[in-house]
Amino acid sequence: MKQKRLLMFSIFFITLMLVSLYFNAPTLWAGIGSVETRERLLQERNASKTQDSTSTSSTTSSTSTTSPSSSLETPSQEDIELIKMKEDLKRQQEYLEMERKIREEEELKKKEELKKQAELLEQKKLKMEENDQEKSLLREEKLRQREEELQKREDQLREEALRKREEELRKKEQQLREAELVKREEELAKREEELKKKKTRGSLDLGELLKTAEFHKAFSIAKMVSDFIDLLRIQYSEMVMMKLKKDGLGTAIDVKYIKGYVPIHATYINTIMTTLRQKRNFAVNFDFAQRSRWNLKFDQALQNDFEKEGWDYLMDQQETAFKEGRSLKDTQPFVQIDTINDKKVLKILSPVLASTAACIECHNKWEQQDEVKALRKIQGIQEGKTFSKNELMGVLSVTVPMESSNSN
Repeated sequence: MKQKRLLMFSIFFITLMLVSLYFNAPTLWAGIGSVETRERLLQERNASKTQDSTSTSSTTSSTSTTSPSSSLETPSQEDIELIKMKEDLKRQQEYLEMERKIREEEELKKKEELKKQAELLEQKKLKMEENDQEKSLLREEKLRQREEELQKREDQLREEALRKREEELRKKEQQLREAELVKREEELAKREEELKKKKTRGSLDLGELLKTAEFHKAFSIAKMVSDFIDLLRIQYSEMVMMKLKKDGLGTAIDVKYIKGYVPIHATYINTIMTTLRQKRNFAVNFDFAQRSRWNLKFDQALQNDFEKEGWDYLMDQQETAFKEGRSLKDTQPFVQIDTINDKKVLKILSPVLASTAACIECHNKWEQQDEVKALRKIQGIQEGKTFSKNELMGVLSVTVPMESSNSN
């Protein structure tokens, strides 16, 4: 604002000087012309006077010694005004020159100030750019540090989550293992109890029991029935089933609608027992039947706890017998004394082995049939069973009354 005011003042002053010069120029030039003319006239007059003085040197010398001021003419009022005008003009010129120098200095200063301002602006710009770069670098550094912190935190959280997960899995696995161990221990304890019970119940000391007449007679009857049924099964297989096979016929599970076929031996023996039950004079509580876990009909499956316990007992005996290289026939049968209808009875479960080729071939064939495989799937046992020589195939369950053994 100050520079603007100074510039306006300078323009005003210059304009004023130009206007003054415009109006005073004729008088000034006229004055200058009269001065020059007057000086020339004065010089000519002084020269004439000098010539007159040489002719009369005495007169001139006396005149010059007596009155020295007579040779100079006193300046007139116009000369004085002309001198003043020259001085004013000189002062005006000096003032204009001074104004010009002042303007030049001010313009120079202004240029220098503008240059300095430009330099300051450039420095400020550079400094701002440097600051911006520093701020950008700081911002990037902060962002990088933040990212590192977040990454570190995320890694820590992930590691902590993984550690917790591992601990939970380890704990759960430990719990499952402990529960499994407890369950296994319970199963083993239960199994041992069952084996102990089976051993106690199924491995009775026959030597001591046979000393009693009651048990001896009942056991003799049961053993005789068991041996007779086993012999009947073998003869039926060899004489009937093999003969029919040679003739192009054979056996079937249900022979009612199949011409030329006879029932399997288990069905035949169970039919004999059914017929005996229908006779009035037959002993009360006397019974026998063939059972198996590999049954071909539902009524030939293990029916009660005695038969299921006896089956497991004989399977354990078979494993032991195979390890010792002996036959399961040499093993003691599963024996139990029970009470039915307030009467004591003797129960014997004897093994039925795959003793003949006819039995093995026939049963292995049946095990490959779709209907038998479906039955095994329902029972939840192995499908496609293949029997080998002297392997446990079934059991013969015999029940004999003890109190009426003599009369019957």
